[in-house]
Amino acid sequence: MSEVKTRKPRAKAAATGEAATSPVVPVVLNEVRIVNKVFNAALSRATSLIARTNTLPILGCVSLAAGNGRLTIESSNMEQAMRQSVEISGQGFGGGCVDAERLVAVVKRLPPDGETTLDFTGAALVLRCGTVRATLTAWPVADFPVFSVRDEESVSFAMPGIALATILEAVDHAVSQEQTRFYLCGVCLEAVGEGEDARLRAAATNGNDLALATTALPEGAETMPRIIIPSPAAAELKKTLRGHEVVDLKVNPAAIVVTMGDLVLSSKLISASFPNCDRVVPGPGPHVLTVSPKALIDVIELASLFTKDEKKKPWVRMAFTDHGVGVRGGEGNDQIVAELPAESFTYAGPRLELNLTAFSLVEPAKVMATWRPEARLVFSLWPEAPFLCVPTEGEDVIFVSGPLKG
Repeated sequence: MSEVKTRKPRAKAAATGEAATSPVVPVVLNEVRIVNKVFNAALSRATSLIARTNTLPILGCVSLAAGNGRLTIESSNMEQAMRQSVEISGQGFGGGCVDAERLVAVVKRLPPDGETTLDFTGAALVLRCGTVRATLTAWPVADFPVFSVRDEESVSFAMPGIALATILEAVDHAVSQEQTRFYLCGVCLEAVGEGEDARLRAAATNGNDLALATTALPEGAETMPRIIIPSPAAAELKKTLRGHEVVDLKVNPAAIVVTMGDLVLSSKLISASFPNCDRVVPGPGPHVLTVSPKALIDVIELASLFTKDEKKKPWVRMAFTDHGVGVRGGEGNDQIVAELPAESFTYAGPRLELNLTAFSLVEPAKVMATWRPEARLVFSLWPEAPFLCVPTEGEDVIFVSGPLKG
């Protein structure tokens, strides 16, 4: 009966020449669409914290959960975790855990300004963009490890993102890479001083080089514990902090959580005691070199070209006299000799010759060339002891290193 009723209007329309009524297309509400360049940027950040292991395949995945116009992307390596929330089109929902490397490989090859539709079908994630269709195996979101921090033990405060990024960047070069001294493989963050002199200080050392940088102590951070942020978490913070005017920190003796708008980075802390940095900061020495960071970088990097060795760091021999500062690198017939330009430095003190690692000279200079390019560096030198390096402007950063023996 219904078949006859349907055909009659069509026959009438054909006979009279009237246009047939178009069938009603149902509106799809359960749809997740995301701009490719937004998706790619979020996934690129997420993959920096995935675990590179085959023992727990779920840790090689990113967790995707869509709902209420947002897509939440989580990644974790059991030591650090990142949660991001990005805007999506449509009112779709669903979720799953998919292989991070495969997903990134697909998304980064899609048109940046195009949109991708995500379909969560339980056991798979289907991506559609133009003529491209990709299907990836998906595991339940409930299987993804949860990173939690106990609020009752935490100290919470807010601070400018650029301030935290700056002190982390200033000390990053001195972080140790030797796992035998695991307690040096991170950045120590602590509150120092009292009253008007209170500061938030970042410190890092590899046993030979020490870097200290401070900023104003945020309100509420007075009681924060002394912590060591692992280098992977510190590196990720450096990349993301500058884009956020204010960030929220939650710190306890075991973990740190940094909330940067729609991005949350959580990390376990290194459970150990960091060395007392104040005890190794030397006093002013009898030999004082004040130099332009850029000029120092140019001369040291040139002179150290012939001293690069797989077993030891590049080094140079510096001669300080009333007439100038000479720099020599290399041995035997293979040598490079250079001098600091006369207008780039001043020197006060007796004649002195030292063997120094290029690293201990160039890295502080690079920090200052970026952080405060108008300032000069003041090296306070001793013949056989660690030297002090500070900028001519401000007292918020200190570098310490030692000469090579022989």
